Amino acid sequence: MESALRILHIVDAMNYSGIPTLLMNLYRKTDRKKIQFDFLTSGNGTYDNEIKQLGGHLYQIPPIEEIGFFQYTRTLRKFFKLHSSYIIVHSHLNYLNTITLREAKKVRIPVRIAHMYSLVPNQYETRRLRHQLCKHTLPLYATEYFVSSKDAIHHVFHKSKDPDLFPYIIELENFCYSPSTREIYRKKLNVTEKQFVIGHVGGFTSQKNHSYIIDLFRAFRRTVPHAKLVLIGEGPLKKTIEQKLNQYQLQNDVYLLGAVDDVENWIQAFDVFVFPSIQEGLPVSVLEAECAGLPILISENIKVGVNFETGSIMSLPLENKQEWLSALHKVNVERPRLSITKDTIIQKGLSDISIVRKTEEKYLYLRDEGI
Repeated sequence: MESALRILHIVDAMNYSGIPTLLMNLYRKTDRKKIQFDFLTSGNGTYDNEIKQLGGHLYQIPPIEEIGFFQYTRTLRKFFKLHSSYIIVHSHLNYLNTITLREAKKVRIPVRIAHMYSLVPNQYETRRLRHQLCKHTLPLYATEYFVSSKDAIHHVFHKSKDPDLFPYIIELENFCYSPSTREIYRKKLNVTEKQFVIGHVGGFTSQKNHSYIIDLFRAFRRTVPHAKLVLIGEGPLKKTIEQKLNQYQLQNDVYLLGAVDDVENWIQAFDVFVFPSIQEGLPVSVLEAECAGLPILISENIKVGVNFETGSIMSLPLENKQEWLSALHKVNVERPRLSITKDTIIQKGLSDISIVRKTEEKYLYLRDEGI
């Protein structure tokens, strides 16, 4: 019997966030007798133990921010020389896929997929220049393109072929609004039904803009003193945020829950979901929050590729905090909560196993083309 096709996915870390969550949802439902996933990361992740249980291999190299461009390249080169037997490498580092796929090409890995998901180059000029360079050289090394939304297609320049849409495989059924779960988890937070709970899910990185959330919460509490804030996630900037909470004396009113494995339950306890990202590729947590029936405040520069069109998502400018505060006060007064049913999810095609099978077929087709 032929052994399973092993695909190497390259990601920053397999934590609870957009792309890693989509990969895990795909991985769980994939026929692992046919296809297995391995991962090359730059840090430990929330999903690491589950990956090992599912039969995947985990490899780790230091992040480019820690060791610099040239040492990162040399480390990649050494890795691929030792792991040149892969037929498919699927890199999820956006424009920086150029670096990974170039080294994969050097050892003659035939199928090299570039996953493009962020619509906006990084705000910092050095990284912006790096993105521009990588964007124009990527076609030299990528054989295939995957994008997370139709909007992202226009940002894949000089491509040699049309990209495929990477599937939205999200276990949204678990996020449907549950009054009983809400009651249980609000008790865990020790908040009453009258208190207002602001929530956010995302890694503590610069793009998620946690500092902005803290500023909003501090201003909001001046008129709603019993409000609480819940932040779910881990990341390199968590200690910086903790210091800011201590500085503002908010540490008793903000819950830092870490990378929980039951986010679908904690999100039920929220009254509003805030997501002021500076840039965003695939905001899976926004879709999950909408499925939970929450009103959602997001920054204007976020493109939500798929949603339930409930009207619960409000896009606001980051440069005007007063608009965010006004929206929070409005939600606090009205306390809206919608109900998304499992039938709605199925109708949207967001939990259909056929998506998984089509993705399997795509990978197997690329394998046969690459051999």
